[in-house]
Amino acid sequence: MKPLYKEVFENIDMGDCFPVDNQYYNLRKQIIPNPTDKSAYFWNSEWGKYILPGQDTSHGNNVISYMVEAHDHNPAKYWDDNDITGLINLLMDVLWNKTAGSGADFVDFFDGTYDPNPKNHTGNFQSDGFIKLGRFDKAVQIMYETYVKQVSYQIPFYGNGALNAKILTDPAARGSYL
Repeated sequence: MKPLYKEVFENIDMGDCFPVDNQYYNLRKQIIPNPTDKSAYFWNSEWGKYILPGQDTSHGNNVISYMVEAHDHNPAKYWDDNDITGLINLLMDVLWNKTAGSGADFVDFFDGTYDPNPKNHTGNFQSDGFIKLGRFDKAVQIMYETYVKQVSYQIPFYGNGALNAKILTDPAARGSYL
């Protein structure tokens, strides 16, 4: 009998588990090239929808966390290095507003736009998803090391940042925490 966690992984990533209008979707089917940068990933939080502005950055953060952990669990089966590159490109080339001066600022939606109401600006509300990409890319790690000094909710960043730093200096440490 297959362990339940493997069944859950396979259903979310590759199975037909999210029915919409007599069609079934999974996370893999939901991801398409980003309309802003074709090397980056894009998805909408509504199953079977691919319309702009796409997923909001703050909630997409949680999906990124899942994908990174699935990659580290079994990169050949669930999410591979090419997928991680698509996520890094999404973060660094679409979501991160590099023109924000010395500070880090992130747009609100995966198409690279902000919410028209400044009170709804939630792109900077991140916890442990996007920062996990720092374990694959030093530029991501450095960007978050700068960003963490600007936010009040730092604890998730410190733990993941420390793990990222260890993995960047010792790739054999990847997966040792699983």
